[in-house]
Formats: sequence, C-alpha cells, structure tokens
Amino acid sequence: MPGVGEYGLEIYANDPETDGQSLRHAYQFLIVCNNLLDDSPTPFPALPANYLGPQAGFQSLGLVSEVEDPYIVVDTGELSISFTASKQVRLTAQLVDVTACEDCSQYILQQAVSPELIKFIVRLPKLGTYKLQACFLEHIMQYRMIFMLSLY
Repeated sequence: MPGVGEYGLEIYANDPETDGQSLRHAYQFLIVCNNLLDDSPTPFPALPANYLGPQAGFQSLGLVSEVEDPYIVVDTGELSISFTASKQVRLTAQLVDVTACEDCSQYILQQAVSPELIKFIVRLPKLGTYKLQACFLEHIMQYRMIFMLSLY
C-alpha cells in the first residue's frame, strides 16, 4: 500500500470471443491499511497482463515448475529454480537487471541434475529487481517462462 488508509481494488474481465475490447466489472475488494512496515514501499514493476509464469505451450513440453508464484522476493541473493521434463528439451536462461536494463546472465548456473530434472541456480549481483527468462526448445518450437526476482 502506498500509505495508511482505505483502498478499493476493482477487477475487470472479458471474454474476447464475445466482449471484444469491452471489460466487465468482475470483483471488488475493500482494503484497509492501518500500519505500514516501511515508510516508502516499492511499487511492483509495470508488466503486461499474464506476463509472468508459464507461457503458451509450456505444458505441452511436459515441463513442470516447482515454483508456484513467479514473482519471487529473496533475502539472501541466491535462489534455485527446478523444472522436471517428461520430454527431451534444450534450454537456456537470461537474467536481466530491470532497472539498469543490463544483462546479468553470467550469474546463472544451469545444471542437468538428471535427464528429467533441470536446475537453475541464480545469484543476484546487487539489490534490485530482475527478470529471469527460461527458454525451452523442442525441435523447432520455442517456449519460455518468465519470473520477476527482487532482492531487498
């Protein structure tokens, strides 16, 4: 929350096949904030809808991620993300410092623990927000999964 007070959160949705660009009011929340843990909270990065998490075709590769929430906040600066694959896939990953628009991919260690288990160990070089994009390739099809990582 940006400050102490009362806030309304409204969620809108549509069915693109029938609603086109029109959105319908779907859900409403009242949020009461009586106390802040920090005087100046950091806003989330501006992201397009459905940007994080598995992308189209991810599950058709037979991949499963151990991570349920793709927005990850870490305290130690190091984390491990594993995927299991039921098919043979090639993969790569990229780590980008979102604030500086700087490639930090040299801070990723990729391991094939077994033919089915693929592991990324990530060390965040400094405080900030990062995008970890894992790309998986099966023959000629390419898929990706995107995570946002924050170190505070």
